Amino acid sequence: VYMLRLALDSHDTPYVAYVDTSQNGALLKYNGTSWETLGNGAFAPYINNDALDLVIDSQDNPYVAYIGSGKPVVKKYTDSGWDTLNMSGTSG
Repeated sequence: VYMLRLALDSHDTPYVAYVDTSQNGALLKYNGTSWETLGNGAFAPYINNDALDLVIDSQDNPYVAYIGSGKPVVKKYTDSGWDTLNMSGTSG
């Protein structure tokens, strides 16, 4: 594992965002007995920067932020998968 971030939701359920040695980002959630991968695997391939963050909002929605192609990227996980937030007006 290249990089790791940990956050807890309102029920103290742990989530871990990480970048593996292939530089793919993924999110895991502990379901009480084991870790499950959210979003069918990687939320982003080839993250090439040390910038990775994970936050959980007040409604227990996880967000990851990272640098992708020289620009900031923020994604929100929902039951249907990853949604990329509009970051227009931002730059590297």
